[in-house]
Amino acid sequence: MSRKNSREEKARRRLENAWKLDRYSPIPTPDEYISHIGFVPNDPFFYNSAVASIINGQQFAFRTKNQLVDYVNTQDFWTKECLTKSGKSYVEVSCYYLIDKKARKNAYTPNGSFTKEEVKKFRREQNIATNVKAGGFSLKESQEGNPTALYMVRHKMIDGKIIKDENDWKAKNPCYTGFNTIWVDLDEVENLPEGLFTDDERVYFGQGDERLQPMDEEELDRLLSVASQENLVERYETNEDGEVIIDEFECFDGKTAYQPRKKRETWLSCFLPLPVDLKKNAIHIGGAPQLQNILSGEEC
Repeated sequence: MSRKNSREEKARRRLENAWKLDRYSPIPTPDEYISHIGFVPNDPFFYNSAVASIINGQQFAFRTKNQLVDYVNTQDFWTKECLTKSGKSYVEVSCYYLIDKKARKNAYTPNGSFTKEEVKKFRREQNIATNVKAGGFSLKESQEGNPTALYMVRHKMIDGKIIKDENDWKAKNPCYTGFNTIWVDLDEVENLPEGLFTDDERVYFGQGDERLQPMDEEELDRLLSVASQENLVERYETNEDGEVIIDEFECFDGKTAYQPRKKRETWLSCFLPLPVDLKKNAIHIGGAPQLQNILSGEEC
């Protein structure tokens, strides 16, 4: 028997080509199942996802807090072995919450909370697929009841390869905005909330994001150079002399890094999980509000 047709080679080829069969098999129903809209293939991208769908080529994989913990512990992703300046690895996630069914009645504003122009801008800047409804939520009412936290892992590398094609990146990272996206230390994933983030948790995890990748001296100087003194005092904590307080961090290579200390109000304006609702086999996602550069005060 030739080596090509040996038992070992046949077993290797079956394992290598298993993904081709999985393309036509639906993803298994997870323990914490909410909804799989349409056909969702048994692909590692959708592993253990409470909410999953492919809409206009864009791949949605929302996980509960427990599913995210499982994903981090069992799956391979590129930042798992990627050390930051702090010397720690992380997972990049966008944070959402599924609206409680009892809150749906008041979750939508009568005439939509955004104009058509604003919704178009959301779609363009936040990579929102055509069949995904955007905006139209009243944030306060959408948070009533017992919403469920959902997390979408962000991908810059798939199967060991950096995603260089823009369309491919958009397919793997739908509805991306920095407003609800953070880096989470792998040791902190278990501390993420299962429901709505409290204000204290928004501040804590926002600060954790900054601790992972503080600035070197050149980056700090460049950042502060674009800000007016008025904006610095408004957004950052200052000492008795009116100078911005700069926190220092020791990097894994022994160098010192820095972060200007944001006020609590600044953190609360920088990071906010966005609402998600599922109606009639459709995904509704809240658009991020108009963001401002906290240093220049200009719209982003």
